[in-house]
Amino acid sequence: MTKKEVTYFAIGPLGAALFSLASLPLLAWMFTPEDVGRNNMYVIFVTLSMLTTMLGLDQAYGREYYETLNKPSLLKSCIIPFCIGFIILFLVISIFSDNVSMFFFGITEIYYVYISLASVFLSVGIRFSQIILRMSNRPGFFSIGQFGPKLIFLLALLYSAYNIKSVNFKELLEFHFFSLLGTFLFLMFATRSSWSLSISSRVELNVVKQRLKYGIPLMGGALIFWLLSGSSILILKAYAGLSEVAIYSIAMGFAGAVILVQSIFSVIWLPIMYKANAEKKYAEVFEAALRMVVVLVMAIFFTCASLSWVVRFLLPVNYEKVEIIFVLCMLQPAFYMMSEITVVGTNISRKTTFAFFAAVIALAATVSFCFLLVPSFGATGAAVANAIGFFIFLVARTEFSVLAMGEFYRKELYLVSFAMLFLALIGAILFFYNKTFVPAFWVASTVVALFVMRTSLIGCVIFIIKFITGDKKIVN
Repeated sequence: MTKKEVTYFAIGPLGAALFSLASLPLLAWMFTPEDVGRNNMYVIFVTLSMLTTMLGLDQAYGREYYETLNKPSLLKSCIIPFCIGFIILFLVISIFSDNVSMFFFGITEIYYVYISLASVFLSVGIRFSQIILRMSNRPGFFSIGQFGPKLIFLLALLYSAYNIKSVNFKELLEFHFFSLLGTFLFLMFATRSSWSLSISSRVELNVVKQRLKYGIPLMGGALIFWLLSGSSILILKAYAGLSEVAIYSIAMGFAGAVILVQSIFSVIWLPIMYKANAEKKYAEVFEAALRMVVVLVMAIFFTCASLSWVVRFLLPVNYEKVEIIFVLCMLQPAFYMMSEITVVGTNISRKTTFAFFAAVIALAATVSFCFLLVPSFGATGAAVANAIGFFIFLVARTEFSVLAMGEFYRKELYLVSFAMLFLALIGAILFFYNKTFVPAFWVASTVVALFVMRTSLIGCVIFIIKFITGDKKIVN
């Protein structure tokens, strides 16, 4: 993959992250904390519904794309089970719509439920269209599909801020819906040939079964992973209310620097590794990528942490805790991105049940720490629990990958990730005792961390410079 291709593919996650980041202060100032909390619950509803209806077949489609000649049939074999699952989901939720509305949004409003269901359908269409564009190497359209919903949503917020006196959660949901609808229509047009060919293609039942056999364990792992991310929010809502959920969600949004890198990396990494494996270059690509990602994540984490004090000038006073919570929230995407490197061994070997077990172990830890910390510390306790859970997730994924593919060097990975977790916890404790010293603490920690890792960091920077200036390829 050349620098031009990487740049085009990076524009999507970069734009999405920047537009999301720009939306956060608007959300905090325009809507009540309760509505901001409901907004986060809407995201949880859509994400959970997508996971349970796609059955892991989005990943199966990406995994088999390069090894399947009949790509329209591959797409159809992955879409048919989703359509059946979505119909079932729609019927079940329609029966229990009042309870669903109360559970997620704290009020009984059927309109919220149905517009959320519509968002699920649109999001799945966007997801498969993006995979088509990614695997067929059409980075321009792919990137538009990634940042499109965020851009439209931001424009809707800006329009409302200047032209509407007051907005509520109903309008907020409609902003989300029309953002997804516009992107969905654009991507359907961009991938119309793939969809039209898939409609007329033939699919055998045993092929669908094969896709499900690969996808369902991944869905189980993804569902547990969602619980790993979302259980803290659900417990937080139950014990502390929507206002604390709002603080947590805004903090998670400001963790966008690491999430941005994770998004770009996720887009590029798996296709590279599948191609490298097919060309018998897995080991050399894996070792180089692991070291580079560890150093890059560390540098981004400490740099953002040292600038965390800036957040206090962007938000209302009732979001004061975001300053320290967002540092803890950065650990989730940081540890996840590191684990995406190490877990590739289980994906290539098709031992996907290992991913499920890793997520279960981490989930048990996260839920336990949530019940221990959330009742007393609210959003801060949820962030701590999530950070610890994702550290365990990283370790479990890495060790299962060793079982699947053999030994590899991981001492640096564990030392860096543990140091990040330990210092984030110290920073949180210091914030509650005397927040005046927190900026100095993070600046000092950043200087020490960058100095200790200076050799690896310089090597990473040299590689990136060569890649940018010399058209160096990641996989030749």
